[in-house]
Amino acid sequence: MMGRGVLFLIPLLFSLNGLPNSQLHIIYSTYSPGYLGLLRGADWKERTIAYLSKLWSEIKDDPHPALLLAFREKGAPGAGEGDASPQQIIETAKGCEEKGINFFLQVAGPSPPLINLSTLEEVFKSAPRTCKGIYLSEPLNSGHGWHYIEALLAFRDLCKRYKRKMVWAEHSRDGTRGMGWWGFSMVDREGWAKLFNKDYSDVIVPLHETNDPRAEALNMGACLGMWLGGIAKEWGFSVQDWWWHDAGYGEIQTCPPDVIFRMCLQALSLGATYLQFEHMQMIWEWGTWSLAPIYKQGIKPFIELYNKGKIRIPAQGEILSFSPIALKLLKQGSNIELFESCPWQEGTPENYIPHYFYEEKKYQEGLIPETPYGILVLFPTNASIPWGRFAQVLGSDGSQIYYEKKSFPPSASRSLLLSLAEESSSPLRVEGAYGILTKMGEKNFLLWLINPREKEPPFLEVLLHISLGYKGYSLYDRETGELIGEVKDKERVSIPLTIYRLIEVKAK
Repeated sequence: MMGRGVLFLIPLLFSLNGLPNSQLHIIYSTYSPGYLGLLRGADWKERTIAYLSKLWSEIKDDPHPALLLAFREKGAPGAGEGDASPQQIIETAKGCEEKGINFFLQVAGPSPPLINLSTLEEVFKSAPRTCKGIYLSEPLNSGHGWHYIEALLAFRDLCKRYKRKMVWAEHSRDGTRGMGWWGFSMVDREGWAKLFNKDYSDVIVPLHETNDPRAEALNMGACLGMWLGGIAKEWGFSVQDWWWHDAGYGEIQTCPPDVIFRMCLQALSLGATYLQFEHMQMIWEWGTWSLAPIYKQGIKPFIELYNKGKIRIPAQGEILSFSPIALKLLKQGSNIELFESCPWQEGTPENYIPHYFYEEKKYQEGLIPETPYGILVLFPTNASIPWGRFAQVLGSDGSQIYYEKKSFPPSASRSLLLSLAEESSSPLRVEGAYGILTKMGEKNFLLWLINPREKEPPFLEVLLHISLGYKGYSLYDRETGELIGEVKDKERVSIPLTIYRLIEVKAK
């Protein structure tokens, strides 16, 4: 069992009346039927639907589940010869509709579309209940997407017409054109504004992809900026065990389940409503297609917390741990030193914002950041700024920060950001861990604490104080109801932490 620390046995029950109705949606990657050779032979449909039915039977009771189906359609721009005919894709969709198997269809990646638009429309028509939308994997990687932007626009418009979701994942940073992440608005402002028009905020769901240690916290901050800035009504995480390998910690198969669990907890603490899981081996046992150990030990415990009501998705206004300082992204400057993690170096540069804002001294440490100043939100170039919830919103082109009609180069930017963050009041200050405070009721709050050390997380004594203007607070373990202690407003206290801890805060 994942540790939470030693507690005293005093039960407590809190009501969850009046909470918002945000729902969790989970998308599970699958081995494609073409890769498995299921599309060959006269009985291809029976074998394909039997395979998908087996997968579906394993996860159908999870929160709003769906399978992610990938085909390479013959003749599609990104598939060439491919391995699936249009009819096979459409017939598979019909089979899923008949069996009640919810699914998303992957239509593009860094490559051009793998499915033709006309085929997708037939899929929408053939599976009106079970096809929940489409999935895009890293089309902005190295700027590829701008070469087929009209195709992406057409897919987006089709989703709007048929009221389906366009779930879109991007990782951290890649490519000669700048950032292959959600900060790409800096590179092509006009193309970005066409793709991410606010009229489609109910269609596009941006996912922060965790397969790459570079610029993790900034990529997540840009997703939050899309959500808070009105570009996307929902957002989420693409939770990936690829991260372990890319961080240099070992083979993908060795990714500890607690790392996956902590990613999920982090996502929900910040209002994410979509989780996509990849690679397939973290979900399915090869050949038997039963659930794999990482699912059982990492994903399932998270789902149980959610299903039992111990955690729930906070609304925007209930998240109290956004930093009072935010950044508005501008057109990319001469360099991106402020956003460049330099993973080829042993440590992160001192002027790299997460180096000092999140205590990220090595680029591997960015997955679950320390949050002494809360979560830094990065608003894309065309986002609307909710001015009332931030003390300061500064502009940045990656090479400088602009504040009060002055420009600050990297070294001066560091001093500026730290001084503004220190001077600003915050409901929660945490030293040494990831900590988020969310509102649960008039005087009830939830403190999400997560160990930020991904590899071999040590036992921690986390220092924090809560500053909400009340006389004091009673702290309870959210999972057991046990009393932890009593603290005064702004009183600095130490909390023991192993992997994670959920603490209910009741104001006096």
